Amino acid sequence: MAHMPEKPDLASAQSSVTTCEQHNRVVDQYCSDCKLFICLVCARLSHVTHNWNSVRQLASHKKKNFKATLEDIRQNIIPLLKKKTETIDRMKVENKTKCKQQAKLLNERQDQIIRKLKEINEQRVRKMSQNVSSKNATLDSMKSEVEEKIKGLISTCTSMEKSKMTDRVFIKSCSSLEDFLKNLSKHTTNISTGSFSLHFHLQNLDLRVLESLAGTVLDTDDITLSEISSFVFGADGINSLMTSSEVTSWLYEQNGTQLVQVGLQGEVLNTVDLKSECDAFAIGPNNEIIATHLEAQTISIIASSGTFKRKLSTTPLEPEGVSLANNDNIFVTLVDSSLEFSLNEKSRRLVRLMSISGDVLRDYEFREDGKSRMFTLPRRVIQRKNGDICVLDFINERQGILQVLSMEGEKLSVYTGRELDQDFMPTDVISDSQDNIILTDPANNVLHLLDCEGQFLKLLAPQQDKFCIPISLSLHNETLWVGNYNGRVNVYRYKNDVSWTCSDS
Repeated sequence: MAHMPEKPDLASAQSSVTTCEQHNRVVDQYCSDCKLFICLVCARLSHVTHNWNSVRQLASHKKKNFKATLEDIRQNIIPLLKKKTETIDRMKVENKTKCKQQAKLLNERQDQIIRKLKEINEQRVRKMSQNVSSKNATLDSMKSEVEEKIKGLISTCTSMEKSKMTDRVFIKSCSSLEDFLKNLSKHTTNISTGSFSLHFHLQNLDLRVLESLAGTVLDTDDITLSEISSFVFGADGINSLMTSSEVTSWLYEQNGTQLVQVGLQGEVLNTVDLKSECDAFAIGPNNEIIATHLEAQTISIIASSGTFKRKLSTTPLEPEGVSLANNDNIFVTLVDSSLEFSLNEKSRRLVRLMSISGDVLRDYEFREDGKSRMFTLPRRVIQRKNGDICVLDFINERQGILQVLSMEGEKLSVYTGRELDQDFMPTDVISDSQDNIILTDPANNVLHLLDCEGQFLKLLAPQQDKFCIPISLSLHNETLWVGNYNGRVNVYRYKNDVSWTCSDS
C-alpha cells in the first residue's frame, strides 16, 4: 500500500510518524489534491502533477494562518450557522401557522358547504310543505263537492220516498235522478290528483364530488418546470409570445415590424409583416393575427397568410394589451397616455370588450359608484375559462399589480407580489387549464404562480443561467414558452397536478 491516509488525532499532541510500505520511506509529504499523506518517492512519481508539500512546511504555513481562520469561524461562520438555525426555527413556527391557516380555510369551506346544504334542504322542505298544502287544499275542495252531492242525493231520495207523487211526477223525478247518477259516474273527480307528488331520490355519495366541493389539499412542490428547449432568437427582448401548437409559437421581437413563427429550436417557420411596430398581439378565432399599435392608435386584423383584412381605430386612446375573450370577442387595454401615471378628471384608463369587427360591447373603467377608477395604467388583459378577467395594472414607474375582476366588473382580488427582493412589476399574465394564474416578474427574475382565486402559491425560478429577465409568456397544454429581455426563448414542460376548487361566493 503506497498511500496511507491518516485520520487526525485531535487528542494527541503529535501523530506518530509512519513508513510507506511500498518504498520504505518516511511518510512526510501531504498531497492536498488527494488529501493523502505520502512519502517523497510517491510524491515525485504518482503525485508529480499534484499539489503536494512536506508535512512540516505545510503545517508551519497553516499554523501561521490558523489564528485568522479561528477568528473567521468565531466571528462569521458560527454566527452565520446560528442564523440558519434561527431561520429554521422561525420557518417551523411559520409552517405551523400556515398549516393552521389552511386548516381554518378548510373548516370554513366545510361550514360553507354545511350552510349551503342546510339552505338547500330548507328550500326542499318548503317545497314539500307547499306541495302538501296545495294537494290537501285540492282534496278539501273535492271533499266539499262530494259532500254536497251526498247531501243532495239523501234529500232527493228522502223526498221521493215519503212524498205522494202522481205517476207522471214520479216518473219525471226518477228520470232526473237517473240522469244525475249517470253524470255522477262520468264527471267524478280523479281523487289521485290530490296525492302528494314529490319524492326524494337518494343519490350515491361520490367521494370525488365531495372532495371537489371541499377543495383539495395537495403539495405545491408537485408544480414543476422542466426544460424542453432554449435558444437565442435575437438581440432584442421577446415582447410577446403566442403558441400555435406544443412545438410552435409566434413571437414579436421588441422594436421589430414582423411576427415570426418558430419551432422548438428557434427555426423560422413563417413570418408576417406588420408594416410597423406593435405592442401586443393575439391569435383570433379564425387564426387571424390581432395586433395593437399604440402610437398609431389602431388595431390591425391580419390573415395568417399576411393579408391585411382591416384596421380598427381606437382614437383618441392608445391600445396596448390585447387578448381573445371566451366568446371570440377581444379584450383591449386602452389609455389616453401610456407614459403618464397621474390621473385627472379627463383621464381615460380602461379595459374594453369589443367584437373583432370593432363594435364596443363593454368598457371596464369605473367601480360600481361610477366615480372610483379601476386602473392606473392597464398593460395586459386576459380572460380565464371561468369568465374572470385578469388585468396587469402599472401603478407607478416601479410597481404593478394584478387585478382579478368578474365579468360584471366586481373586484375579486388584487395581487401585489410575495417573497421578493425587488419591486413587483409584472409584464405578462396567462392562466392554465385549471384557471391558476402565471405572471412574469423580470425585476426578480421569477414567475409567480397564483391559484384560481388570485392567491399566491409559489415562485417558479428555472435554471438561472438560461432564464434571464422573463417578460412574455404563452402556454399550450403543458408546454410553456417564456420570452426573455435578452432575446432568449425558454420552453418548459409545465407540470401542475394541483387542482383547486374555486368558490362561487
